[in-house]
Amino acid sequence: MHERWSDGDADADAIGPSAFPGPAPEVVFLHIPKTGGTALRACFDADAALTGRRRFELLTHRVTIADAATGWPGSGIGFVIRDPVERRVSAFLSRLRMGRPRYDSPWRPAERTAFERFPTPDALGRGLAVGDPAALVAVERIRHLRDGLGVQLIDVEIGRAHV
Repeated sequence: MHERWSDGDADADAIGPSAFPGPAPEVVFLHIPKTGGTALRACFDADAALTGRRRFELLTHRVTIADAATGWPGSGIGFVIRDPVERRVSAFLSRLRMGRPRYDSPWRPAERTAFERFPTPDALGRGLAVGDPAALVAVERIRHLRDGLGVQLIDVEIGRAHV
């Protein structure tokens, strides 16, 4: 089953209401990386404490809109998007800090190589602007940079009835 609020690295065998105890939430939210998931989680937790039930659920990074539509057919689906450049800069800086201070997620070896070559978002952006192949490789190696909004929203037609 999808582990609640994982960083999206864990594989899952099931998606759906059985993953969480209690009645299905009114709305499940896709967790598109670097779009305010931590703040949403805090709001949803506060709402649950106030109402005594979980009306809103933040799904893991790997859950797509199609997964949510089939896994929670009676629930609405929500998601937050962000300016793509701001989102990518935020992703870069978050991984540069290894997620700190809130999280502690050490670099993978490929990320270390990417940050050694491109130590700032500006350096990576300039590399991308001139078509530097190393910059394209760096984008693939730095977690949260390689995936755009299309990963979670790939089957938007399936989820349209729930949004």
